[in-house]
Amino acid sequence: MGLGGGGPGGRPSRLLGQDAYTKAATYLHQLHEQAEAGAPAEAEAVRSAGAWNDLVMLHQIGLTLGRHGWTALLRLVRDAPHTPPPVQDDAATWRATIALMSRAFGHDLRDHFTHWGMSHTYTPDFHQHMDALNLPRPEPAPATCHE
Repeated sequence: MGLGGGGPGGRPSRLLGQDAYTKAATYLHQLHEQAEAGAPAEAEAVRSAGAWNDLVMLHQIGLTLGRHGWTALLRLVRDAPHTPPPVQDDAATWRATIALMSRAFGHDLRDHFTHWGMSHTYTPDFHQHMDALNLPRPEPAPATCHE
């Protein structure tokens, strides 16, 4: 059982009804087997896993660190200067998302996204930026939490 209720009013989220946690666990097992065999996670393989896996990955953060982070994230995005975003690839978009989510939730979420096979998006500049934020690692690890 996770650390918090899934849906509004403490009701379980739709992720349980879609058996998303079981599917995500299978995906993660395959991903980690590939990594142990020396095959790096490729962006295409990670992205082809599907939206339900993305939802489980993100939902675990809220279960571990609380719903306040989602409100803080919305505020960060809303209050950002309104300038046209530079043309970015998928990896750059994920780096920006991970950095914003880490700021909003007040914890360094790199380990969580690494667990989900996103480390291929990291660059030295990204690590330098995240290290400068000096945020603690979440305890327990979000990847260990589920409803």
